[in-house]
Amino acid sequence: MGAEKRDCIFCGAVGGLSREHVLPKWLQLNVGGSLEGTFTGIRSSFIGERLDERKFSGGNFTLKRICTNCNNGWMSQLEDRFALVLPKLESFMRPSQLSKTERHTVSMWIVKTGIVAHLSANYRRILPESFPAKLQCGRVIPRGVKVFCGTTEPEKRIIWAQGNVVANTVRKADIETFDAYKDTFVFFIAIRGAVIGFAWHGLDNAAYKLDVCVPGLHQVYPRPISPPRKHVLEHVHMAAMSIRLAPR
Repeated sequence: MGAEKRDCIFCGAVGGLSREHVLPKWLQLNVGGSLEGTFTGIRSSFIGERLDERKFSGGNFTLKRICTNCNNGWMSQLEDRFALVLPKLESFMRPSQLSKTERHTVSMWIVKTGIVAHLSANYRRILPESFPAKLQCGRVIPRGVKVFCGTTEPEKRIIWAQGNVVANTVRKADIETFDAYKDTFVFFIAIRGAVIGFAWHGLDNAAYKLDVCVPGLHQVYPRPISPPRKHVLEHVHMAAMSIRLAPR
C-alpha cells in the first residue's frame, strides 16, 4: 500500500490512503475466485440505453480513495456483518423476514459498495462529491435513498449495473432545474441469484419518491415491502431499469 495526498471519500482524512477492493476478497471467493471475467459491470445512459459491458478480475477492481482507518474499521466490520446476511438473501428470504439490524446492514453495504464501484469505474460521475461522507462512516443511510432486493437466475460471476433512474415524472415547476444526468442514480448487483440495489434522487425528499414500476423487486429500506407474488428478474440490468421517480 502506498500513500498519497488525497482525501478519504468517507471521512475526509488526508493521506494514508489504501487500495480498497470494490468487491472484497471473501465475496470474490464466494463466487469462485478472482479470474478475469468473474465480475462484469454494465453502464447505462440516462435513458436506460445499455452503453457497454466491462469485465474485471477481483485483483484489478480497486479504488485508492479510502483511508486505512475506514478500510480496516467500519468497512471491515460491515463486510463481516453482510457476509452473515448474504446466505439469507441467496435463499430468497423476503426483507420482512430479516431483522431491522440485518436490513440496515444490507442497505449500508449496498450503498457503500455502489459508491466505491461508481468512483472506481471509468464512468461519468453522477453522485455528488459530498455523497460518500453522508454515510457518516457507516452510521447513516443518506436522504433520498431506497434499497431493493430480488432474484435472478444464478450465475458463477457477479454482475452489476449502474446509471440514472430512467422513468421520471417531474412536476412542471421543476422541469427547468431537473438534471436527468445528475439528479438520480441507480446501482444493482447480482450475486449468485440474489439481486441487491439502491436508488437515489437529489430532489426535495418531501416532494418526490422512488418506487418500482415492474414486478419482481422487494423494498428493503426504509421499510420492507414485498410484491404479492415471486418474480424472477431476467437480468440485473432490468432491476436497474425498473425504478421510477415520481411526485408524492
